[in-house]
Amino acid sequence: MQMRFSPTGLGLILTFVVIIGSVLSLAVMKSQNANAEIVTDSPAESGSP
Repeated sequence: MQMRFSPTGLGLILTFVVIIGSVLSLAVMKSQNANAEIVTDSPAESGSP
């Protein structure tokens, strides 16, 4: 079993997890920023065309 998990395979799994985690965090941050921008930019845009 130990020989099955090669360093390259483990590295690929780790990178895959890191990429998914970063993408998820980016998506959450983007959604939060979008909501904040919608709330703050809407009145500003309507006030100054």
